[in-house]
Amino acid sequence: MKKMLAALAAISLLLLGLGLLKPQQPDNSPALTADKGKSLLPQQEQEAASKVPGADKEVLNELAKTANPFHSPLKLKLALRYRFDDIIHRHQMSGTSLDKLLPALTTALNLSPGAGEELRALFHRYRQYLNAMSALKEDVPAVDKVIDLVDSQLFLQQVYNLQNQYFSEVEIQAFFGHEKNYNRQTLERVAIRQDTSLDKKQRQLLIEHQLSQLDPEELAPLQPTLTARKITRLLTGEQEQDLSLAPEVSAKIDAAREKNRLWQQKVRSYQQKVKSYRQKIAAMDHLDNTSDKQELENYRLQHFNDNELKRLKVFLKHPELLAAP
Repeated sequence: MKKMLAALAAISLLLLGLGLLKPQQPDNSPALTADKGKSLLPQQEQEAASKVPGADKEVLNELAKTANPFHSPLKLKLALRYRFDDIIHRHQMSGTSLDKLLPALTTALNLSPGAGEELRALFHRYRQYLNAMSALKEDVPAVDKVIDLVDSQLFLQQVYNLQNQYFSEVEIQAFFGHEKNYNRQTLERVAIRQDTSLDKKQRQLLIEHQLSQLDPEELAPLQPTLTARKITRLLTGEQEQDLSLAPEVSAKIDAAREKNRLWQQKVRSYQQKVKSYRQKIAAMDHLDNTSDKQELENYRLQHFNDNELKRLKVFLKHPELLAAP
């Protein structure tokens, strides 16, 4: 019997030495997490496994990956790119080491060790891409005047080629998909505006149709400009009403249109007064017209305040500012 027990003990020691047998810890072992029923913490699992003779690195990595079932894989999405940008900014501004910032992000995202390595690799490729983009941006087409469609398309193609060098298709879609879509839609609107075969009304309808295809988050940055254009068309009489505007906005537009109508009526009345004055002067030939001139001056002072007199000069100098009656 003693020989049998000794043999079993020897076999157990042999299995332990080969890393095939791992001693179980009691339920009250300090290596367990605080909440009963949860698995070992990753670091504790690895430390326990590393103490087993013969346990190689590959086995340790597999243990680390499966140690915590609540760990998450790396999820590729735009928010992750923003987290990368934040890390880069903090690193540049405060000098905080990336060796501290990246593990902190790994912990915040609750990533498994394998996913953490993927995160680090993706982050470094993203930094390399930004450095390459800095050099490429020196050749960005000027947009201070008219946007050149050909130059813009060639530049964007260089950007897309650069993305293909550093990222997979899935990574590109997650990090840059919204930008590529926005760039495409912007160039489509530029092409419509620059199409000389279309009249103003046709261009407006095509652009409005293109904008109607945008998702709400894509349309949001353009909304202030679109609202301003709607208001302009209403104020100039190019459009009578727009039901998409809020009632209070429409009320203010109506008030502004009425105010503008009254102003233009005052200007036209003055123009008629000037016309009558000139006709009277022409009929009087060289007779004294001092009283008529004074009458015209009195009319201006009675019907226009100081600010309106300045505005009146502009309208008289540029009669095209007056809407057609």
